[in-house]
Amino acid sequence: DLTDRARQAHKTLSAVLTDIRAAGIHSNLTWDTLRRDLRKPLKLHDSYDFIVIGNTLCELPSALHRPTILSLLSTLKDTGALLAIEPALKKTTRDLHALRDGLLEAMQCRVIAPCTHSKSCPCLETKSDWCHESRRILLPPRCRKLAEATRLRRSNLKWSYLCLTRPDGLRKTNFNDTWRVVSEPMKQKGRHEVF
Repeated sequence: DLTDRARQAHKTLSAVLTDIRAAGIHSNLTWDTLRRDLRKPLKLHDSYDFIVIGNTLCELPSALHRPTILSLLSTLKDTGALLAIEPALKKTTRDLHALRDGLLEAMQCRVIAPCTHSKSCPCLETKSDWCHESRRILLPPRCRKLAEATRLRRSNLKWSYLCLTRPDGLRKTNFNDTWRVVSEPMKQKGRHEVF
């Protein structure tokens, strides 16, 4: 059964997608909400252009991460992508790094973001490293009050993620010479630099 929080997330997502459709952006957009016990093998019969799972792998035992991702990858269309978004916590993110490495080593996917190279994740070389995204945000008034009352971060949103395709997905796209920008632009006398 869906929890109250999951019901609210579904209601919000449905409203956003309805707004997108009403605005004429991707007017043929459709979506499915699937309720599954992820401790059991997934049996999906359709094929999808885009699958998003959020805060999902961190709720499962590590042994289920790979089968869950492989099952979802198998349902993607040739040009489809799977986006897994997880909290930017050290263990959760390192588990995502290790999952990426294992899938790449077995040639079970292509990574299209964040790190497109096929080498092992350098963050796994030491036990203290992990990488994640962080964006400055301005919370809406109600969320700001809640963040202040709970003493949670009020200025940054942090997450870790993987965006994958099937091994043969997006075949015409060459990611070998792709660079990843991991900083805000730094303006220096007549030029722009980034890490």
